[in-house]
Amino acid sequence: MKLMVVGSESQVGNELVALLESTNTDFVAFDSDDQLFIDHRDVVSLLEEHDPDFVVNATLYPFVDRAEEEVERCRLKNLEIPRALAKACHQLDKPMLHLTSPYVFDGDKVGPYTEKDTPNPVNLYGEIHQASEEAVATTLAKHVIIRLGLVFSAGEDNFVGRVLAHGGQDERMEVIGQQLACPTSAMTASEVILAVCHQLSCNIEVWGIYHYSDVEAVTRREFLSAVVEEAERHPDLQARHVDQVSSAQHQGSAKRPMNAVLNCQKLLYTFGIKQRSWRIELSKVVAKLAETRN
Repeated sequence: MKLMVVGSESQVGNELVALLESTNTDFVAFDSDDQLFIDHRDVVSLLEEHDPDFVVNATLYPFVDRAEEEVERCRLKNLEIPRALAKACHQLDKPMLHLTSPYVFDGDKVGPYTEKDTPNPVNLYGEIHQASEEAVATTLAKHVIIRLGLVFSAGEDNFVGRVLAHGGQDERMEVIGQQLACPTSAMTASEVILAVCHQLSCNIEVWGIYHYSDVEAVTRREFLSAVVEEAERHPDLQARHVDQVSSAQHQGSAKRPMNAVLNCQKLLYTFGIKQRSWRIELSKVVAKLAETRN
């Protein structure tokens, strides 16, 4: 089995590349900033050259507020690239796995969202993700779309990395304390992707949308407390000051769905993939951050 990973610079893409290397899986990886992923002929040529069994689009523009200002960049990363990949995959009969977000939902539901729930995004970021899902699903029959929970990793530009400041920094952060979500390790997400691809390589016809997040659902305030608690185990890490505000007080330009919790039973029943504990994964991520900052 050979994978083509597009978006190797993203949190999940970076972890997926490391996983593929450690498991000696055949793959090629590309940074999604490369303009070749916009021209249809270039994408087709690239697929013909490398002939992967699966294309994994790990490209994710993750900045919800900045998407309101950087509209074109968000559209490029989260819509135009997956659309171009889906068209090329359709032409060459290649299956594709595409990552999106629970922000396709409005957050008004009581309880976790299932794949049968109707998307109704409340911000531009979610609208673009919904458009990407529709573009992939209508263009390519052999597709798997995975909506991931709140992704975190040992990278600097995610919630955990931003909370744990370098020594001497006192920049302030703001978080909507009551927003409910399921933190999800980028490492765990990469393992889910590889497991799905392995099973799809057995020619099972289970295309469609799936959800994955780590266990359990918590508010941003509770997740912040867990990050700070883990950081206290490492003297070299220092947490920034974080202002916990309500949705109405949030200074960002984008509205947030207050419930971004995903029901992952379909993935379990179809692929046998069980959810992991984000608390265990968080301890690994914080330890890795501490090691890199020594």
